[in-house]
Amino acid sequence: MGYPIEIRLAPKQGFHTPAEAKKHYGRYSRDGVTIHWWNLPSLVTDADHDNITNYILGKAQRGIGSVGYVVSNKKITLVVNAKNVSWASQKGNPTTVAIECSPHLNAEGYKKLGWLINELFNPTNGLFRKKPGYWKHSDWYETACPGTISMTKIKASVKRWEDGKWEEPKPVPPPKPVPTTPINTFTLWKDGGEYVFNKDTWLYDLTAVRNWDTVKKIKSFKKGDRVIIAGGVHNKYIDRTYYITRYSFDSKKATGFHPNDLDVYVAPRPIPKPPVVPVEPTEPDPIDENSDKLNKILEIVQWIKNLLSRVFKGE
Repeated sequence: MGYPIEIRLAPKQGFHTPAEAKKHYGRYSRDGVTIHWWNLPSLVTDADHDNITNYILGKAQRGIGSVGYVVSNKKITLVVNAKNVSWASQKGNPTTVAIECSPHLNAEGYKKLGWLINELFNPTNGLFRKKPGYWKHSDWYETACPGTISMTKIKASVKRWEDGKWEEPKPVPPPKPVPTTPINTFTLWKDGGEYVFNKDTWLYDLTAVRNWDTVKKIKSFKKGDRVIIAGGVHNKYIDRTYYITRYSFDSKKATGFHPNDLDVYVAPRPIPKPPVVPVEPTEPDPIDENSDKLNKILEIVQWIKNLLSRVFKGE
């Protein structure tokens, strides 16, 4: 378990590096923490965390002051890296990390503060592998700071973190989702078919239907128009199933036709053609050979007659 740390670093003109601190103060070490408070409890609230941080950053910008961390019940903010030297504790600057605390620290605030100090100073896994020393701002300078901040509570919180005695919060299981029935339920029929409108009607939109007054008309159809129906959409609020096309089913669009406006389409039967009676072919008349011979004889007789007639006429 741990806490997030907000990072709002001071500009370089607001702190010393270790080398600069040793040169300026003649010494440098990280032996523990110096505890400060923001101001009298009557003058600030715990919600002033960001205002206090902004004020300190402004001092750093002007090169006249800074702190390592700002702590409240709400959060922890890093202003100057703990290995560098902030300017808040006078003679304690080169040897301690300055922490500005809300004067309204509650149990959660002391818990956060104890966690931070244990992260910085711990013989096993702290940033500085040693136990922390504890100083008040008033130990270095004549001031009422840190006022009502309890050093006893701070030390107790650090010890609990060091000993691993803070109970990990039990994870709260997320609430089980309550199953909800969708407004519209789609069904694909095994066997769809072609339907015909038995009157002028509409394609209806059931998307947001909660009662009959909210059913919307979206497209008109004429009596006799045909449509391929593939399934149905059931609206739970009006408890009615409308017929839908395959497109509406695949796209889950709750647009359909009132069942009473449709009939199954039956194709008209074609008028049967009368059967064609086959005509039997007639046989040709047989040829009369005797009649043919007679005709030839008659032609010869006629020729003889004509010849004799010309002879007697002197032709």
